[in-house]
Amino acid sequence: MQIPKILFILFLLFPSFIFSQNMSPGFQEKANYSIDRLSIQSRKNPSFFTALKYYQVKDMVAFASSFDTLTNSNQDLDYLKTQYNYWVDSNDFTLEKEKSGKFIKDFFSNFYRHPNALFESASKDHYIELNPLFQFGMGKDSYDNSLNFLNQRGIAINAMIDNKVYFYTHILESQARFTSNIRDRFEETGVLLGAGFVKSYNSLLFDIEDGNDFLLAQAHLGFNLSKNIDLQFGHGRNFIGNGYRSLLLSDRSPEYLYLKLNWKFGKKIILQNIFAELTEESNKPGPDVTLPKKYMAAHYLGFKLFDQLDIGFFEAVIFDREEGFELQYLNPIIFYRTVEGMIGSPDNVLLGADFKWNLPWKTQLYGQLLVDEIKFDELFVNNEQWWANKWGVQLGLKAVDAFTISNLDFQFEFNTVRPYTYAHRSLQTNYSHYEQELAHPLGANFREFIARANYRVGSSLALCAQYISFLKGLDDGDLNYGGNIMLPYDTRVSDYGNNIGQGVKTNVKLLSLDLTYSPFHNIFIDLNYIFRREDREDENTDRNINYFGATLRMNIDKYPNDF
Repeated sequence: MQIPKILFILFLLFPSFIFSQNMSPGFQEKANYSIDRLSIQSRKNPSFFTALKYYQVKDMVAFASSFDTLTNSNQDLDYLKTQYNYWVDSNDFTLEKEKSGKFIKDFFSNFYRHPNALFESASKDHYIELNPLFQFGMGKDSYDNSLNFLNQRGIAINAMIDNKVYFYTHILESQARFTSNIRDRFEETGVLLGAGFVKSYNSLLFDIEDGNDFLLAQAHLGFNLSKNIDLQFGHGRNFIGNGYRSLLLSDRSPEYLYLKLNWKFGKKIILQNIFAELTEESNKPGPDVTLPKKYMAAHYLGFKLFDQLDIGFFEAVIFDREEGFELQYLNPIIFYRTVEGMIGSPDNVLLGADFKWNLPWKTQLYGQLLVDEIKFDELFVNNEQWWANKWGVQLGLKAVDAFTISNLDFQFEFNTVRPYTYAHRSLQTNYSHYEQELAHPLGANFREFIARANYRVGSSLALCAQYISFLKGLDDGDLNYGGNIMLPYDTRVSDYGNNIGQGVKTNVKLLSLDLTYSPFHNIFIDLNYIFRREDREDENTDRNINYFGATLRMNIDKYPNDF
């Protein structure tokens, strides 16, 4: 049965049940980092669940406002104070209520009233914040003679009306020529990581004929149905986890249509539902073609077991129906595996769990377990590496103010995923959107180690070093060794003897160094160096890349180049 479109409209027509503001931003990487540091350093666990991103402003402000000034956290508190000044109201965060509480008739006086917004207007009935988005970077990849560049321009609007309804929207027009490893992936798969419809781009100015042109856009409308139930309807991304990567749901794929519900049971339990419409294929068929759809229903049940320990349980189902959304998956609290079995077991169900534990010594331990399919006898009795024992594991550690050095932070993370995990019978039911992975960007059949170090010098200078090493098994011609989740698992090479790294063994070492200077709030100048070495069993395909670049950006996070 197809869901009538009016169902979504009805969700948006209940203002009598709505109260209190609750905005959520799009540009949040630095704010997330500050929240994480505060929590680990103080061993004070936020009342919200940090595994569910992106955070809502009221939650971040309430957490930051609960602190007295900490010796090494002034930068984090000051940043949150400046970024979210309109909602801050405590002894540590002085809000100019007279200015923010009334509408200023002179239009031009609303420009840069505070450092976080180009334009800001506020009264008892509304708040609106407008910011430009800009990123321009250039660099040189040692693999060829042409320049690499990234040119993004856009606008973001964050607003709240009547202290009841909030919305966020941004759009980014982008032209780019990426490093050779990203270009190779695009030529091989036809998709650009994180982007949807992509056009070719030629630049006479830089003599470039192999660039990309693409749009990125996110928007959501949200409100509270009650004190402890809020709803968000949007086009965007979601992330579940506390790590650098996520094996459950990541934000590396393109944006998608979703309806999200958060149910809070006191301060210790949360249930989040995500109902999403995904796209099976990429833009390969060409322009002016309606691409086939598929759907996802996912839920996450989180518990705060102790003051410092959060755990969560995750379940997702990917399915395809000619008639539209499967109505049985709309039940927000049912076990999806039960529904899938009752309707004939045609769909792809994944189970998972995660945890976060703030330890002494200013450290945090976190991890995830992903189970796509497991048969007990084949895993623990026969132990002959059966193909359908499909699982992934993540384990990570964060440390702040390491070695008693203020603002020196480390993160170590290990990820591994068995062959054929996330794959299913076809594109219609594998764990992907727009032929891109919904979880880890490496797909399956890999082991990965990540080490990151951040050091801040004052409030405007930061150094970041990142080392990533991974082993991945690639397919050999038409032989499916389980690393490409887009291929049907029915085409597997063998039922038994499947091990991580099987196929064409590929070892990649990636070192990146970033020096970031922030002369003004949310304006960044980055100097970048990337070294990437790729070794395959076929020596003719080995490659070393050295990249030097510089970027100027405003109100926007760095574009990732980390695989």
